[in-house]
Amino acid sequence: MPNPLLQILDDNHGEFKYGGAGQWTLSTLVQWYQKTSNYPAFASSTAFGTFSLSFEGTSIAFVGNTPTNAFSQTATVSIDGGAPYNITYSTTPPPAYVQWYQSPTLSEGTHTVVVDHLDGTAVDYALIQVGQNTPLGGKTLVIDNDDPTVQFAGNWQRNTDQFNAGSLPDGFPLHNSTHRSSNPGDTFAFGFAGTSVAIYGILNWNNIGTLTATYTLDGNTVTQSYPVTVTSAEHISQDAEAINFIYFSLDNLSAGDHTLIVTITECQNSQYIFDYVTYTPSFSTLASMPNIAPVLPSSSSPSSSGTSSPSSPSQNASPASGSNSVPPTTVGSSSTSRGSGSQSGSASISTGSSTGSNGNSVRTSSNNAPVGAIVGGVVGGLVFLALFALLLFLIWKRRSRAMSSTGLASEARITGPENFSSQMSQVRGLGQSDGTVSPFQDTVGANPFNSGSIADLKRQRVGSSSNERSLGSTSPENGNATSSMDLEYMQDQGGPPAYDDAAYRRNTFRSR
Repeated sequence: MPNPLLQILDDNHGEFKYGGAGQWTLSTLVQWYQKTSNYPAFASSTAFGTFSLSFEGTSIAFVGNTPTNAFSQTATVSIDGGAPYNITYSTTPPPAYVQWYQSPTLSEGTHTVVVDHLDGTAVDYALIQVGQNTPLGGKTLVIDNDDPTVQFAGNWQRNTDQFNAGSLPDGFPLHNSTHRSSNPGDTFAFGFAGTSVAIYGILNWNNIGTLTATYTLDGNTVTQSYPVTVTSAEHISQDAEAINFIYFSLDNLSAGDHTLIVTITECQNSQYIFDYVTYTPSFSTLASMPNIAPVLPSSSSPSSSGTSSPSSPSQNASPASGSNSVPPTTVGSSSTSRGSGSQSGSASISTGSSTGSNGNSVRTSSNNAPVGAIVGGVVGGLVFLALFALLLFLIWKRRSRAMSSTGLASEARITGPENFSSQMSQVRGLGQSDGTVSPFQDTVGANPFNSGSIADLKRQRVGSSSNERSLGSTSPENGNATSSMDLEYMQDQGGPPAYDDAAYRRNTFRSR
């Protein structure tokens, strides 16, 4: 039976109403869902942040960073105007990326929740459980990796470990689990009825390597690669395992039923860590949700050709899938089919029949045509053309000699040695007197960031980007941030967690 259906709502959605003693700060660090998170940077022991949210459903939860022990680990919650009650954050040692609140089950309908006394707590997204008749138009649904509608094949391992975020706060993925694999050929499938889909997981920026996977939606295959190099900005910033990493997304799908198949094709010192999938439903309510059972690819499917999976030993027996001439990263199922077909028995049969028909016609012609006469005529014609060309060459050579001897005598009378030297110096100086540079010369002093290469564009972006901005102010303020990047989230003594200042220092470090 499927798990309860959940809507995911980003912290930057207009339904979130932030307030309190100051304006909330928008953080854009790498680990946030949709790359945004809001928190009250202004909070102190006497001034706190608050927010409210109206939603439709039967329960709500909030996910984000909890503050360090130097700040309050409790907040107050009021639902539908009821009396506020105190909540305490997760038992995970702070600061941590966790689900820090879960409401009780509510009657299906519209509700308003108010959260107060927030002392630096960050909001990344909300999880709203929908009821049977909750309107779903324009909303985004989230399916966890443990949901039975997701089917795995291969050597996937379920993992419940806390992720290591490097210089950022550690924490837990959605519902505290992921599925992981580093085995090419391992696959999973998900069926849905909607108009968009996205695959989220964790990518480890610490490990230098390459990860590649194919994504087959309704028979159409695309390839995505995720290289990590020593020059990757996230690697330089020591981001380590980044949660909410978008592996794949596709919008503007036709409304209706779809099946998405994900297949690992390459893993070099890397791992595919799948956390959850989101999609925009094309059905209006949970009650009208169709039941779609995804079908995993068979051993002869293009998405699994060229790989060897222990869970699919029959692949090695297939002539098409056993071929290594077409790598599994080929974009487009039709290209893969053509490549596999060139090694299959059907291609041999087609070639053999075509050769046989041509052979019969050639043998028939050889019995009736005078081959000797044809060959002799061709050779004789070639000899005649060669003699004629030689004669023309000799005539041209004799005339050119006579003309050159006459011309030299005339030129000697007109041009002396001095004039000749002057003319030659002018010829050597052509194109140089105006200061122009030959297009075949290397330009000196060119801007190294204007070559148009991907690397230069990245350097431009790193040099000019800023990962933090404060809502309603020109610059974030945090007078208690530590000066070391490794101590970004250590306990401060008088101010909120320095999420914004941390990003500033991370950017400064990248640009050096």
